[in-house]
Amino acid sequence: AVGGVVASTASAPAASAAHSEATKAKDAAKSAPAPASTPSTAATTRTTTSSKGKTGGTSSSKFDCNHGFENWNAWPAAKKEWCCKNGKGCTFNCDAGFSTWKATWSKPKRDWCCKHTTRGCPFDCNKGFETWKTSWPASQKLWCCKHARRGCPPPTTPTTRTTPTTPTTPTTPTTKGGRTKPTTPTTPTTPTTPTKKKTAESCKAIEVSDNPSLFCFAVARPGFEIDSMKNQLRKKTGIFACNDFAVISDHKESLGLGSTGKGCGEVWTWLNKVDPVQAGKYGVNGATTNSWLNTEVFIVAWDTLMTSNKLWAHDWVVKVDPDAVFLPERLRPRLAPHKGPKFLLNCNWNGPKIFGALEVFSVPAIQTYFRQIGICKGMDWHGWGEDMYMQECMKTLKIPAVEDFKVVADDRCGGAPCTDTTRAAYHAFKNIVVWNGCWTAATLKPPR
Repeated sequence: AVGGVVASTASAPAASAAHSEATKAKDAAKSAPAPASTPSTAATTRTTTSSKGKTGGTSSSKFDCNHGFENWNAWPAAKKEWCCKNGKGCTFNCDAGFSTWKATWSKPKRDWCCKHTTRGCPFDCNKGFETWKTSWPASQKLWCCKHARRGCPPPTTPTTRTTPTTPTTPTTPTTKGGRTKPTTPTTPTTPTTPTKKKTAESCKAIEVSDNPSLFCFAVARPGFEIDSMKNQLRKKTGIFACNDFAVISDHKESLGLGSTGKGCGEVWTWLNKVDPVQAGKYGVNGATTNSWLNTEVFIVAWDTLMTSNKLWAHDWVVKVDPDAVFLPERLRPRLAPHKGPKFLLNCNWNGPKIFGALEVFSVPAIQTYFRQIGICKGMDWHGWGEDMYMQECMKTLKIPAVEDFKVVADDRCGGAPCTDTTRAAYHAFKNIVVWNGCWTAATLKPPR
């Protein structure tokens, strides 16, 4: 018994010491910092809320997309992507990584680039367009029709419902004294005088060559430019003697009855709303021209034309200034020998260049521009004229140039009289009287 007590008493200090050591270890574990792989609650909270010091309040978002938005380009990539998914701070370089866009681009980048540059879209609305009716699946037709206005079914002409006429009630002859009483004769209706209304029949379709086929367009502002287009339409000359045409303006207006090789009808301007532009002054604020700084106007015009499906059935696209006298029948022979992607350099002033009175591009060249439009729109074109924009774009896309410095008579580059019948265009004539005078001299036709 004594030995047992002694043994029990001797073990108590050891047990107490063990208990003390265990308590110390437990307390040390509590006070030790959490491992890096398991963040503390406070750290987790910091990753999901923004600090009051930066925002003036808290947010339940992963990032505060308002804080620093004026300099959002400096945001880290993770914040850009998160905020873009949530509707703020999206812009992408649609050329970077385009060769592997299907595998590497995020959905926000695909959506943004598709909307702004037609890259990264679910469908390529240029590939196979020649046979879209038979080769495209229904989903591609629907998507391309909605987003690129390509592959749309032709509109059906609704049948006119005729209102059935109410049959006239026959008159029953009355009898009096066994004799038939004649019916009262009806009063003949007065023939209606036909109204003098302009119809499509009042113009005659003109015959135009399709070798090569030309789509021609002009961008016209209200005033002289619209008046000049109306004057040219009446004369069936200028862009209206091409195989198809368009006049683009910032307001919708009828130009009159027009005729093409396909028939007659009323011609309206195509509506494009763009902010007003100013004339440049060479060397001031980056301007490289003294002409109108109208590049954005024409970028939008080209977008409208390319998505209209009007260009692709032709061989060449020709842009003409409203103050130029243009004779497409003289341009066709100059273009006929050239095939494939091409554009025309028509002025040799300080080196070959495009002079904007007459700009000529083959349809394959414009198709290349349409497919790679992000490259051209990404150039530093502010301060350029639209002719310089298209020239630099064609060079950047490595489109071969055709030089013809005798196609336009322009006092600013290769002047010639209107009686020089070797020229296809003459520029510039800023009122209708002098325009008509040059046209008469050039065509050897009486004034009309």
